[in-house]
Amino acid sequence: MKKGLLYPHDFSTKEELEFVRPTDPRLHIILNVRLLLLMGLILALLGLFNCPLLWFLTTRSFSIDTKNGTFLKDDAPFRYVSGSLHYFRIPQIYWMDRLIKAKAAGLNAIQIYIPWNFHEPFPGKYVFYGNHDVVKFISMAHDVGLLVLVRAGPYICAEWDFGGLPAWLLSINPNMKLRSSDPEFLGPVIRWFQQLFPRLHPYLYENGGPIIMIQLENEYGSYVTCDQDYLSTLYEFARYQLGPNVILYTTDGPSMNDLKCGSSDRRLFTTIDFNVSEALLPNETFSDLENFQPNHPLVNSEFYTGWFDTWGGGRHMTPAEQLVVASETIWNYSTRVSLNYYMFHGGSNFGFWSGGPSASNAAITTSYDYDAPISEAGDITTKYIMLRDLIFKLRKETPPPLPSNITKKAYGTFPVRPYSHILYKLTGGIEAFRPATMESCGQYQGFMAYTTSIESLLSGLLTTATLRLPFIKDVGHVFTTTLSGDDFLYHASVKKPSNVSLPLDANHSVLAILVENQGHINYGEAMVSDVKGILGSVYLGDQELLSWTMTAIDPRNAIPAPTGQKTSPTHPALPEVGKLFTGDLEVPVTDERPQDTFAVLNGFTRGILMINDVVIGRYAPDAGPQISLYIPANALFLGTNTVKLLELSGLQEKCHKNGTSCTVTFRDSMLWRN
Repeated sequence: MKKGLLYPHDFSTKEELEFVRPTDPRLHIILNVRLLLLMGLILALLGLFNCPLLWFLTTRSFSIDTKNGTFLKDDAPFRYVSGSLHYFRIPQIYWMDRLIKAKAAGLNAIQIYIPWNFHEPFPGKYVFYGNHDVVKFISMAHDVGLLVLVRAGPYICAEWDFGGLPAWLLSINPNMKLRSSDPEFLGPVIRWFQQLFPRLHPYLYENGGPIIMIQLENEYGSYVTCDQDYLSTLYEFARYQLGPNVILYTTDGPSMNDLKCGSSDRRLFTTIDFNVSEALLPNETFSDLENFQPNHPLVNSEFYTGWFDTWGGGRHMTPAEQLVVASETIWNYSTRVSLNYYMFHGGSNFGFWSGGPSASNAAITTSYDYDAPISEAGDITTKYIMLRDLIFKLRKETPPPLPSNITKKAYGTFPVRPYSHILYKLTGGIEAFRPATMESCGQYQGFMAYTTSIESLLSGLLTTATLRLPFIKDVGHVFTTTLSGDDFLYHASVKKPSNVSLPLDANHSVLAILVENQGHINYGEAMVSDVKGILGSVYLGDQELLSWTMTAIDPRNAIPAPTGQKTSPTHPALPEVGKLFTGDLEVPVTDERPQDTFAVLNGFTRGILMINDVVIGRYAPDAGPQISLYIPANALFLGTNTVKLLELSGLQEKCHKNGTSCTVTFRDSMLWRN
């Protein structure tokens, strides 16, 4: 028997088929057996490669019945209760845990955003592995028995850096017409969708996968542009890539003005979002949607379980009892209603991914707990239990046992010591006549140092001069340094145009401005031109400072200072602003594995926490409401773990001014200031 080309063994050889005459009744039996064997082999291979079910074996469909205003799943009326989970905010090791908890709560679907900048951090450089493996997350949801609603953007908001748009767009044109049909914007969008949509296509419901609907854009009715050509182009390209059947939808506020702009292309299915108070008056809340899009399902795509927090504000909480009453009210309003809880599990803004400050809001906290039914660290809450009981009551079903929580551990308090400064002995950089934006230098997150020589201005009799600064986004920390870059004087931290009195010191002849990007704005018209860096000319007295060097800085790679803490009269202590600290967290080697924990930074004010060279995120315990930072187990090793902190505002008394008594406490629960 000869070997086949496609499979290890080909059972349908030419010789065997010729032996049985076409009129022989045995032919049908043999061919049927061979067909079953072949189908079994294909199924086994598809299972091996984790492919969706064979779409050609059964007819699968998900559609809208415009006669009765309902969804049809395989031609039967269907309603969904889904919850938002963001794979990019959850460590990959916990994806299955969170999905199982969503399913155990009675959800039959989840809703996910896909942030463009998370997958294309640099132009043409695509990332779809590890925590970026969105297809794996969708496949895992399918394995658990959950349907999936995908919100593909390109803009998502989500309190995420630049609303999911890549900041490198601002390097093409800082005044680009975002979220419009302008070719400068639409060209990169189409190239991104050419990467994304083919990855999603095999997982559409009709193809055996879990994806029942795909959202284009997000709350576009609230945006200033209101460009119908833009929405139509997104729709037509999605149809071209994904086929004629999958439901393409939008989400907007419930007002008619929002709907007219957000779904100006009426081929898009329209959904709305609203809060607990609005849910108690469903007839009013759904009225504009009913008039705008009659005879369709009534969907709340963002039924808020809580709200996001910003640094310096209070913690936003929605009582579980109110959410349950509102949920039952909206669900019983009509059999046409489906809803998605935003968020069902919030997760964390690890690294530098949280949305940035605007004129009306401070930056988003590292925690994206959202007061959701599943906490930031994956714990079920009272809200989870009450919603679960309601969902199963409405279905007249008995809920399964409650899932268990992930183990947390308190590792104790460990000292940290100063070891360097973020500006210590900078090298490299991009040279320009005047300061350039961070984006134009290819630095889309984090920090950049702007340095220029002021030596020629130090020969006069003046002992001080006025440094005139333009807008700096988001914060500029002003230093003067030695030529060797190993000694610094700190002068001020500024945001808006400011005058800084600068001592003129012949030993510190280099002006260094450390610019801190606190995240790009994620919502509204203010996103346009949200470039970071020094945004204009800098003057010392009447003299414009020219010939700048812009150096991108990764705080994980700072060079240690010789002693970490200078004490001699000629080498004063490193400034507290920009100072780096390090210490060791010991995870007992006798433990089976590291456990989740929460870091409290004692005596620190505002900055960045890093563990084992992983940027956990921003801290600002004095500002609150978040005091501790969630540390997932996969950030830790058994044995010694290196903890680093970059302080950006100065130490508190409990840390002592020289920074020699600073500590970090690792506890087993989250700490908030309400």
